[in-house]
Amino acid sequence: MALSEFVEIHELADLTEFSEEERIRKKLLQSKGTVCEFVSYVPGQNTVLHKHPMQDEIFYVVQGTGLITFEEQDDIAVKAGSVVFVPAGTVHGIATNDKDKLVVMFTKGPGVTGKAAKALMSGEIPPKLSSEVEIHELADLTEFSEEERIRKKLLQSKGTVCEFVSYIPGQNTVLHKHPMQDEIFYVVQGTGLITFEEQEDIAVKEGSVVFVPAGTVHGIATNDRDKLVVMFTKGPGVTGKAVKAFMQGEKPAANTDTLKLRTTAIENLTPDIKRFVFESADGSELPAFTAGAHLTLHLGNDLRRCYSLANDPADRSKYVTGILKDPNSKGGSEWMHTNVSVGDVLTVDNPLNNFELAKDAGEHILLAGGIGITPMMSMGHHLKTNGKKVHLHYCTKSVETTAFKQEIDALFGDDVTYHHDGGDPANGINLAEVLKDTPEGRHLYICGPGGLINAARDKSLHWPAGTVHFEVFANTATEADDENDNVAFDIELSQSNLKLTVPKDKSILQVLRSNGKELNFSCEEGYCGSCAVGLLSGKADHRDVVLSEEDRKTKIQACVARAMPGETLVLDI
Repeated sequence: MALSEFVEIHELADLTEFSEEERIRKKLLQSKGTVCEFVSYVPGQNTVLHKHPMQDEIFYVVQGTGLITFEEQDDIAVKAGSVVFVPAGTVHGIATNDKDKLVVMFTKGPGVTGKAAKALMSGEIPPKLSSEVEIHELADLTEFSEEERIRKKLLQSKGTVCEFVSYIPGQNTVLHKHPMQDEIFYVVQGTGLITFEEQEDIAVKEGSVVFVPAGTVHGIATNDRDKLVVMFTKGPGVTGKAVKAFMQGEKPAANTDTLKLRTTAIENLTPDIKRFVFESADGSELPAFTAGAHLTLHLGNDLRRCYSLANDPADRSKYVTGILKDPNSKGGSEWMHTNVSVGDVLTVDNPLNNFELAKDAGEHILLAGGIGITPMMSMGHHLKTNGKKVHLHYCTKSVETTAFKQEIDALFGDDVTYHHDGGDPANGINLAEVLKDTPEGRHLYICGPGGLINAARDKSLHWPAGTVHFEVFANTATEADDENDNVAFDIELSQSNLKLTVPKDKSILQVLRSNGKELNFSCEEGYCGSCAVGLLSGKADHRDVVLSEEDRKTKIQACVARAMPGETLVLDI
């Protein structure tokens, strides 16, 4: 989810004109096993035969001539414009002649649906991995009538797409964005513009390479004479400044599912809250995050816990969070306070965001209780930097238990109200008064203990739908359920035709994992949303605070959900 914040443009010469002393492979985009890159092979080069067991590949020959060599079939001669599909597991290599350099742009991805080049170009969705190597020429992709579909996909897998797109003369596409996908544009033919909503348009020509970060509103425009042909790759969670870093031979920002972070500072904010500062263990730029995001820390013994980020999202040098030492901790906060020291390296999942700011809001009201201030800090930095209207209400017992106070005062100025209740909520914030007015465009964000969440939701029932957002750090629903009242129940896994029993003292998540079913998980208390599973039939006792009533018709949170008495849950696993 780490995204660059800038649009960047480079030319083909930046990718292909480099000496033998420089690294020959210059990656553009790498995310969760998906790679889009330019590779330059020097004259007389013959690579070792190799295979990618789980990755199909699309080769597009940008320049030169050569051979794709194989262990079990005839070699294939390629030239500029050749497009070759090599299925996963195929032993192959690259060979050049003694005169020409061969430049290839290729994309490879996990679990790619097969016969991708041929089937997807015909508008079909292939059902499984192809077993055959296929070769096509550029004309197959770009020379087609207006009656045929103008977009011809080559490779699509789990959110990653590599495709050729042909824009006719005089075409001007609608401005749009991809909220979770960065894009690499490589201009194969013609000239045109990449248009933007919030910055100047960029003129492109054959050989231009443009990196467009996720969330950027953009479009494509051609002139009245030329067709524009673009090969582009887009994928989720792309680490930022990918084009620039790779072209300069630098190590880009961490781009796997997990990061290694070094603890660089620990500070006592209150008697029970510590501020932790983390930086990349290898010195690389950290993946970007958006205001309201959280980190999932791996704390040993298979324990994972979510902690909201509290620093400015524009600062890619560090992550900051605040952690409350909770007397009722199941190991997370207690472990962090007791075991982590400056210099320690932790494994952390890439930042995720289930608590995003509304982009169409005209005014933002932030309501925090106790340690719930942490996501409000990143929100405050973003909103203040961008000149947005915002006011923070911060509820604590006393000044002494108010975390981040100096930073809050400096950041929010007059746009903060403190509510100290001395330990008795009856003496605290008057929610009815604070939440009374609902002018158009105002959005409310609530984060803190369950009591504050429930009270604020009750007092904001008159707010328009979609304007109240919340995040909790403890699930009062699960706290209220006595495990002694639980009973065993059965689940059925539809995809594997397996029936399992969930004991009274185990969760669905625990049973699934003990039977080899790997699921994402984090809080294990039903408030982070990581372990959602499809529900096909059966009535569930949900116990989470994440899913909406509509979501609960088709999903459960595997860490807390149980079956209603006498029910069997059929899961989409």
